[in-house]
Amino acid sequence: NALLTSLLVAIGLGLLYAVLTKFFYTTETVKTFSSVREAAQSGVEYVISSIDQLKVQLSSSPELAMTLPCKIEGRTDCIIELKIKTIGTKAPHGQEISGSMYEPFGGTFVQTAILVKSTAMSGSQVSTVEAVIRR
Repeated sequence: NALLTSLLVAIGLGLLYAVLTKFFYTTETVKTFSSVREAAQSGVEYVISSIDQLKVQLSSSPELAMTLPCKIEGRTDCIIELKIKTIGTKAPHGQEISGSMYEPFGGTFVQTAILVKSTAMSGSQVSTVEAVIRR
């Protein structure tokens, strides 16, 4: 009976260790890339993945700047500088319905064009990627 209990405790501790190490591994804040160009591309991908939260911030300020830490394999640390700017908002085309308010085709929403400039720097190497996101 004691042998079974100790075996179950050992399995439980092993599972707890595995879960905690996986959990802490996924919360790593400094990513490693194979090149400076890949790091710059990752900056644009980061903005795309968090565009909904950034649109809220962009509604109060038309420009945002961020800095993300990174590493390049076999080299020193690098930095990704992100510059995010709203370059235009517009309602999509629609139809006017007689006797009622203007209703854009497909509902009332506004498209926003956002310019993203991602610059990765490691030592003397610099790479820049620009993208326009329409949401």
